[in-house]
Amino acid sequence: MNQEELLHIVQKHQLWVEDQGGEKAVLANEDLSGLSLAEAYLWMADLSGANLVGADLRKANLREASLQNADLRKADLREADLRRADLRGADLSGAVLTNALLQDADLDQVLSNDLTVGLRNWCPTEGSFTAYKRCGQYIAELLIPADALRSNGTTRRCRTNKAKVISITELNGASDGTTQVISTADDDLLLKEGEEISVSNFDPCRWNEHTTGIYFFMDRPDCIDYPESRPMNCPAKTEVTGYLQVGDKMVTLTIEKDTDRVSGETIKCRCKEAVVRSITEADGGETDVSSVTDEAGIYTFVSGRKVFASHYSKDRWNENGGGIPFFLDKDDAARFPI
Repeated sequence: MNQEELLHIVQKHQLWVEDQGGEKAVLANEDLSGLSLAEAYLWMADLSGANLVGADLRKANLREASLQNADLRKADLREADLRRADLRGADLSGAVLTNALLQDADLDQVLSNDLTVGLRNWCPTEGSFTAYKRCGQYIAELLIPADALRSNGTTRRCRTNKAKVISITELNGASDGTTQVISTADDDLLLKEGEEISVSNFDPCRWNEHTTGIYFFMDRPDCIDYPESRPMNCPAKTEVTGYLQVGDKMVTLTIEKDTDRVSGETIKCRCKEAVVRSITEADGGETDVSSVTDEAGIYTFVSGRKVFASHYSKDRWNENGGGIPFFLDKDDAARFPI
C-alpha cells in the first residue's frame, strides 16, 4: 500500500465515523511501515496486526482503535489520541509516545524497551526521594515521603498527593530569604519551608496528564525550562567515540568535534556524519569484512571512510528524526542492533 492509497482509506473512514457514507478503515495486517498517518482520523479503525514500523502517527486520532499485536517499533506517536485503544500485545519498542493520550487504553502485554519514550516511570515507585517544583521565579525542593502516592504519564512531569517543603531558592539556586511561595499550577497551593503540603483528591490514573495532584520533576533543570534544559547524553562540541551494531558486526565511529549531534530522552544518539574507525565481530574479534550495510539498506559503513546521514533533524526530541544512530556504550549498541 502506498501513501496515496492510505490517505484515501483514511478519508473514507472519517466519512464512515461521521455517518456520511464512506467505509470503515480495516487495515488489519497491512504493511504501513514508514508511511505517514500524522493527524489522521482513525477513531475505531482496525489496525490489528498492522506493520507500522517507523510510521508517523503524530497527533493521529486512534481513539478506540484496534491496534492489538500491531508492530509499532520506532513509530512516532507524539500527541496521538489513544484513549480506549486496544494495544494488547503491540510492540512499542523504540516508539515515541510523548504527550500521547492513553487514558483507559488496554496495554496488556505491550512490548517496550529502553528506547521507548513515554511508558517508563520517571519517579521511584516506592520509598522516599527528593524532587523539585517550580513556583514562578522560585524552585521548591521537596521530600516525597515513602507513603506518598506518586505517578507520571508520558512525560517527565510527575504528581504526588503529599510532600514536605525542604527549601525555596531562586532559579539560579541562590536564596533571597523567601520562605513561602504559591503554586498557581496547583490551585494556588501555598508552600512553606519545613511544612507538609497535600491534596485530598489525588487522581490515581497515571495517564491523566492534567489532573489533580502536586506536580514535580525529579531533576531541578526540568523545572526551569522543560524539556529544552535537559542535558544531552552525548557531549557537544567535542570528539566522541560511538558504537553501532550492524547485524553481527560492531562498527566503531568517530564523531568529530564540529559535527552536529543530538540525543533525546533515551540512550540513543544521532549525528549528521561520522568517520568509520573500525568494523569488528560483535564480540570484538577481528573480521575480514571492511564494509557493512544496515538491514534497511540506508547506510553502508566502510572502514576508514566517512558516512553521511541521508536526512537529519536537529529536533533532539524527535527520536526518529533521521541521522546516523549511535551509542556511547558498546554494550548498549549490542542491545539495540540495526
